[in-house]
Formats: sequence, structure tokens, C-alpha cells
Amino acid sequence: HTTTTAPRRRRTSARRIMAPAYMAPVSTTVAAFGPQNNACYILALAPSSDGALLAASLSTNSVKVYARGEGGAMSALVELAGHGGPVTDVCFPLPHEPSAVLTSSDDGTVRLWDCRAAGSAGSAGGGGGG
Repeated sequence: HTTTTAPRRRRTSARRIMAPAYMAPVSTTVAAFGPQNNACYILALAPSSDGALLAASLSTNSVKVYARGEGGAMSALVELAGHGGPVTDVCFPLPHEPSAVLTSSDDGTVRLWDCRAAGSAGSAGGGGGG
């Protein structure tokens, strides 16, 4: 007499996702200003895989990339401009290449930037050019 049992299902438990220490807020007030001191909105934030860079996509059609300095202070590294609409999302897609930044915009394009060569980007999309 043989008994068959159903395969055991692996039980998964919900895990609490914690932000890495390098992303801990240092202030409760965030202000961003665009050209001619016009207020702009931060639409997305993305840290690089090593935590050395932080990219902010802006409603002013650009992305600002900041570098972490000594003591954790952030300083502006480069501004990536070229989209024809607000930049809706940003990420560092290649963990082994922290200078690569991927952006998408309301203009219908996606661009891959190299922070080392500010202003150079490849683009794809069907929106407002690029």
C-alpha cells in the first residue's frame, strides 16, 4: 500500500521593506526650483545601486543627479535636459554601471543617459521627438 501526498507548498511570509540607511531623510522640507526660480515638482527619485548618486526627475523636463559627498552631504553633479515634457520616471538600470540613468517623459520618449558625458543620451519613443 503506497500513499501519495501532495507536494508541500513553500510558505512565504510578508517582509517589511526598509529603506537603506543612505536614503534616510535629513529634512522634512523639500523645495526645488527650476529656471528663473520657478517652482518645479519632483516626480520621482532614484538612488544608484551603490548609494553614491541620487537622481530626481523634474516637472521642468529635466533630471538632476546629485553625488553623495563626505559626511553624506549631497551636491549637484549634472543636469540632464533634452526631454520635451515633464520627466515622469528615472532609474539607474545597470548596477555595474552607476553612471547610466534611464528616464521616461510625458513627451513619449525614453532616454538612456551617461552622467559622465552630460547632455548625451540615446532615445526611443513616438512622442514629441528626441
